[in-house]
Amino acid sequence: MFRNSPVKVLSASQLQVQDITVELTRKNVKNLNLRITQPEGQVRVSAPKRMSMDVIYAFVVSKYDWIVLQQEKIQVQADQDTVIYESGETLCYFGRPLELCVIESGSRPSVTLNEHQLELYIHANSTYKQRQKTIENWYRHQLKHQIPLLIAKYEHLMNLQVQEFGVKKMKTRWGTCNTSAKRIWLNLELAKKPMECLEYVVLHEMTHFLESKHNRRFYNFVTDYMPGWKAAEKKLS
Repeated sequence: MFRNSPVKVLSASQLQVQDITVELTRKNVKNLNLRITQPEGQVRVSAPKRMSMDVIYAFVVSKYDWIVLQQEKIQVQADQDTVIYESGETLCYFGRPLELCVIESGSRPSVTLNEHQLELYIHANSTYKQRQKTIENWYRHQLKHQIPLLIAKYEHLMNLQVQEFGVKKMKTRWGTCNTSAKRIWLNLELAKKPMECLEYVVLHEMTHFLESKHNRRFYNFVTDYMPGWKAAEKKLS
């Protein structure tokens, strides 16, 4: 379909394949690697430093249909995740779908978890941003209760120590770490994913204290400590 299409180079770090913009990074690697980031669906390719743009372009072209399919899936998920924080909407709590019930209250905004509902107590004239902030603060509090338990579990198993952790909103990563400071950060969105996903990301970041690269040694460590990690990782995709 695109076999005779010319290479459309936008810059040294970008190229165009039909309607898809690809972010290109040159690295000391042997093979091409393609990934699609969430939640924006950006296509990123890492390529060997001396590989020609023609080869890279042909590789992306060969993956075009798959890329479109994955971007469509991400968009559907994004549409499903769009909420305006009104009663009747569904919010997830560690993988459990819960109905949101907005209750007018003159007291300080708060959230209460029931068996099948999240009750949001907030002022009658509250804005979308105020409701979102209250829900996100509650999610953050829940994560900050669970994360230390998981860190303690793997500190014991891995014979290492995390000096600090934090929770923040991240667009493209589920977690990140600073190995020299022994600090990890977790994505706020993990409060919506099943608990095993949070556990996997905590373990993943802590494993970087033992091995900085995503190589065989790294994944051998992860498998030793959490044999079912692949199932958890799949739920994050």
